[in-house]
Amino acid sequence: RIVDVYREELSDLVPEKLSFVERTPAAASANHLCVVRVQRRDEVVRLLGEKGISVGVLYKPNHLYPNFRSVRHSGLDVAETAYREIMSLPLHILLTDDDVHRVCDALREIVSTPG
Repeated sequence: RIVDVYREELSDLVPEKLSFVERTPAAASANHLCVVRVQRRDEVVRLLGEKGISVGVLYKPNHLYPNFRSVRHSGLDVAETAYREIMSLPLHILLTDDDVHRVCDALREIVSTPG
């Protein structure tokens, strides 16, 4: 339900300022994460943090970890671009509707401000 609220509340930002990582039509999601892509992700994360909103930064490509230093680094532009843009919005059982609306309002303000 929370993911549906995020999708509805933020639909006016799609696709120019924010996009949801889409569900696969053939699969049902457990909705344990609400993953979005934004430009200037690091700045957006920082500004949300200043507003007391913590988001997740996920899916760091393996080749960027020290243990995989010897792995191929070329031709992985799509993975690197996705990593620079992807973040996970707050999503847990104690999140209230007011919390979700506060996240949406803050995110809308931040991504709508030129950076």
